[in-house]
Amino acid sequence: MELALSRLVAALLRRRAVALTVIALLFAVTVAGALRLRLDFSSTAFYGGEDQAAHRLADFQRAWGADDDRLLVLIHPRDAEDGDLLTRERLAAVAALAEDLRADPQVRRVVDVADFPLPIPGAPGLPATDLQTLAPALAHAPSARADLLARLPFVPTLLAADGSTTAIVVELGFSTDDVMRTRAAVAELEPIFAAHDPTLAALGLERE
Repeated sequence: MELALSRLVAALLRRRAVALTVIALLFAVTVAGALRLRLDFSSTAFYGGEDQAAHRLADFQRAWGADDDRLLVLIHPRDAEDGDLLTRERLAAVAALAEDLRADPQVRRVVDVADFPLPIPGAPGLPATDLQTLAPALAHAPSARADLLARLPFVPTLLAADGSTTAIVVELGFSTDDVMRTRAAVAELEPIFAAHDPTLAALGLERE
């Protein structure tokens, strides 16, 4: 083995130009291969893209769109004892955050409870419009507030049954199965959240 290595080294030293050329070619091929390498952090990488179920899921998503393209932003009072989110000021803050999120180009749609049209009849004396409009009257009508919460179509999906926590649904233009792309999207949305944090904090709210 030592003799063979010695002969190889001697041959390389005699033909340095050829050896350097071969090494350069090998390095170029390695770099070219590395540049074409793509890391896949999606769920398909774990269960295999050749699986029949995976193909059916891909066909379904192409036809109907992804069902995992949504992010949830939870907003609730910092103080657990202050469980009322249904004030005009707090709902306005939720609506303002949702509106700025809608303006982002990578966001397809945003759903929030503040401006959500109420498709059900209001309680006596309360016109059925939206929660922001109803908030002042609800503050002085606990029974009407409880009755409305019991009949709202988005309770408890987007609004807690006691009115203490709400969720803003942010629908992206791609599936969150793409972990790296989703992380980048959330990082790009973070300045929007940060811009609204002082207003939320001043109203005793926090988001997560």
